[in-house]
Amino acid sequence: MRLSFNLCPKQAKGVTGVRTKVSDMQLVHDNEVLTLKFDCKPCEMHVVGKIKPHIFDSVLPGSRESYAEHGVGEFDLANLIASSRG
Repeated sequence: MRLSFNLCPKQAKGVTGVRTKVSDMQLVHDNEVLTLKFDCKPCEMHVVGKIKPHIFDSVLPGSRESYAEHGVGEFDLANLIASSRG
C-alpha cells in the first residue's frame, strides 16, 4: 500500500521529502474502519479492525465440524492425517 503511494521508506532512501518514520493508515468503507499497521523490515502490512459478529458463530478451519460440513467423516479424517504423515 505504501509502495503504491510512493511512501515506502525502503524505496525512498536518500530521496528528500519522504518520511522514513512510518505511521498507520486507515481504510474507511461505510462505517467500517480498518487500521493498516506497517512493519517495514519484513515488508509486511497488518490489517486491524473489529471482528464481525458472524465470525464468532462460524466453524474453525481444521476442526472436526469443518470437515463434517464438507462430507469428510472421522474415519476419512484419520486416514487423511495418517497419509499426510507419510
